[in-house]
Amino acid sequence: MPENSTIQATSVALFSEERVLLILRGREPLKGLWSLPGGRLEAQETHEQAAIREMREETGLSVSNLTFVQQFIPFHMKEGVKIISNYRLEVFTSLDFSGELSAGDDAAEARWVEFLELPTLPLTPQAEQIIARAHETILTQSWTGLIEFEWCKSRTCVKLQSNKEDWAVSLKNSIRTRSFVSIVFFALLLAFGWANSANSDPNPAPRENWRTDFSKTSINFSEVMSGGPPKDGIPSIDDPKFITIAEATQFNDREPVIGIEIAGDARAYPLSVLMWHEIANDIVGGKAITVTYCPLCNAAIVFDATIDGKRHTFGTTGRLRNSDLLMYDRVKESWWQQFSGEAVIGDYLGKLLRILPSRLESFANFKKRFPHGKVLVPNNAGTRNYGQNPYVSYDNSGNTPFLFRGSLPKNIEAMARVIVVRDVDGPIILSMKKLRDQGKMAINGFQFNWQEGQASALDVSEISKGREVGNVTVQRENKDVAYDVTFAFVAHAFQPEVKIRQ
Repeated sequence: MPENSTIQATSVALFSEERVLLILRGREPLKGLWSLPGGRLEAQETHEQAAIREMREETGLSVSNLTFVQQFIPFHMKEGVKIISNYRLEVFTSLDFSGELSAGDDAAEARWVEFLELPTLPLTPQAEQIIARAHETILTQSWTGLIEFEWCKSRTCVKLQSNKEDWAVSLKNSIRTRSFVSIVFFALLLAFGWANSANSDPNPAPRENWRTDFSKTSINFSEVMSGGPPKDGIPSIDDPKFITIAEATQFNDREPVIGIEIAGDARAYPLSVLMWHEIANDIVGGKAITVTYCPLCNAAIVFDATIDGKRHTFGTTGRLRNSDLLMYDRVKESWWQQFSGEAVIGDYLGKLLRILPSRLESFANFKKRFPHGKVLVPNNAGTRNYGQNPYVSYDNSGNTPFLFRGSLPKNIEAMARVIVVRDVDGPIILSMKKLRDQGKMAINGFQFNWQEGQASALDVSEISKGREVGNVTVQRENKDVAYDVTFAFVAHAFQPEVKIRQ
């Protein structure tokens, strides 16, 4: 067969209750990864016939009433490089099957996987996308009288049901984009029923085994919402892997990175990686730090991770407040607001993490500043769609925030970018548009500068091709200061008394 000829293949997304059937691949190039059952067509077979045969051979189950979902072009990762296959994969889905589950043929193992377990498994590339799209097809066909949502992010899928009346306002305000990851969703998830009670415990899943003292809080629990995944469902990076600038050929010059330098140790944390983890715990220049990125707020903030003289690491709670990441420390399991660095629940209540000077900048700018710097790369590049934006069009003009119930700012679009500087004399919030129009500005002793060359991480599916948003620096006496580029609705939610300069 010619090397570039197309190979027809098929797979089946079989669902049962809150589970999907997966197999563990026993052969290369996907050996050791979990995927949907399936394989290539044999002579004279239709895709549907092949799907039924592959399901029987790999799982021992007989599947019926197949529904076509979509055609995909699979790829796999080799040494950090995306390899586009010459396969054309037609995906089917069903709820109907018979027989006893037993792995066979290419499958080293076959089992039902709960949606909330998906983040813990090494999946084949595109698996989350395919599962989400297949489940949307099932939901569309199978339920009426309910609005049912599917949320997939970092390979987590959660199905929620609610009466139409309960969700009408949320649906109207929240579902504004349709991307490859928002095929089913960008759904509003209302904290599993506990977000409506002002005095409830924000711990809806006992199996998460929280050690947090929820009696200590400075916030109203009704403000806390579920983002979908459970505790650590979006896994932090705790053993970061770096390569040199010379080796980092997979990153485009326009890609946004969080750049930081401490004691001569310069490191870049690409948003194309952090998008899927949100937190990276690291030691830079001998200092313990926590690098964070909240995609729903576009908030890229680096913290000193030392509390009371001891290094702490942080993970994701799976909860949001004002659409912003709530993270937790792994010593006391207190909950911390990413936007402010303040502990808002638990034993560390009221403590503040120190925000360190860093830059949200283009990879080109980081390379120019630190030609001998290091660049964060995935520990396992094949487990997620690194380089892809799962929030396509999220920051487009006219959109409204996701998982947000607060009031919106007046006279500026909710998703407009603003620069926040937390000065001891009072916060400064400056419209990015105003800075972009003027190029540079001086405010209260701070020098703000804008320069083109950085792509939005939240615009199109391929991050490096995002629209121009530019690079911002903020300095005082020619030294970088801590700042944050976020959305206007976020700044207004946390600091409503501060006027946005525009």
